[in-house]
Amino acid sequence: MQKWEYKTLYRIRQFVLIPGEFSGTGRPRLSLSDWSGFEEDTDALPDPNSWAAWLGHVRRLGEDGWELVQIVPRARYHPNGLGTTTEEHWVFKRPKP
Repeated sequence: MQKWEYKTLYRIRQFVLIPGEFSGTGRPRLSLSDWSGFEEDTDALPDPNSWAAWLGHVRRLGEDGWELVQIVPRARYHPNGLGTTTEEHWVFKRPKP
């Protein structure tokens, strides 16, 4: 029976306050930061500041035999009415030797 090993990539972004801007309800206006907090399993990765750098890391995993099997998004809802994906877990697997 085939056995598998698994790897997870994780990235996160935060809600950030836009100074001096308010929504129609008078609440402070929020935006999202760039993706940050990159991890592979539990080890921090250098912060790839671009989508191309992130995909480059994913491609290297593919070259090492890892297959992307699922992306698990997590959304957070903010009281100001902003709800969007703020975390992603990318799950990979490959056959155990």
